[in-house]
Amino acid sequence: MSNEGQSVLARKAAAEANDDSQVADWARPTLYLGYGGVLHVGAGAMDPHGQILLDSGRRPFEYADLLGEMLASFPAVQIVISCGWTETLGDIITKNLLPSTLRKRVVATTTSLSAGLEHLEEGDRRALRILRHARAVHAKRWLAIDPRAVAIPTGYRKHFLVTREDEALGSIDTQQQLESWLDRNASDADKGDVDVQTQFPF
Repeated sequence: MSNEGQSVLARKAAAEANDDSQVADWARPTLYLGYGGVLHVGAGAMDPHGQILLDSGRRPFEYADLLGEMLASFPAVQIVISCGWTETLGDIITKNLLPSTLRKRVVATTTSLSAGLEHLEEGDRRALRILRHARAVHAKRWLAIDPRAVAIPTGYRKHFLVTREDEALGSIDTQQQLESWLDRNASDADKGDVDVQTQFPF
């Protein structure tokens, strides 16, 4: 990534910065959101002008508006960004690439939870960062949407919606699974759900 590209994105982030983000409440339903393979099909790169290009030739954030529409009836849902873009672009720029319908729901990222995971593949690191975050904040109702979260202990698989990288949220099956989770966990912001376990297997 070029310095020019970073500076363009930094200016964009500053221009789009807003103060309407939710305050985190870990009793509320929480989505851990990846970008590639979820909001669009393909891996992202940046041109010298700071524009995001996908190796698939598809449009970046193709399904971001769709996700916003799916969450519209569930105002209590908050988002934690769990993609590798934050390590390159930083939290603020990565957040501000989202449309406002999603951006205002972002309450945190998992960026700071990579210590000791450097030797693992990105998919493994991503799953473990999510599990570390959910444990640290005592998340009550949470679902991670990601195509490469593979190191998932058996007891936590119900918390992961693993998408197909070639379909992302364009998959009807994935949409139905997400809708089902939202109906069960986000229709009533006050109802309880299974808490994360006290002891994690790592």
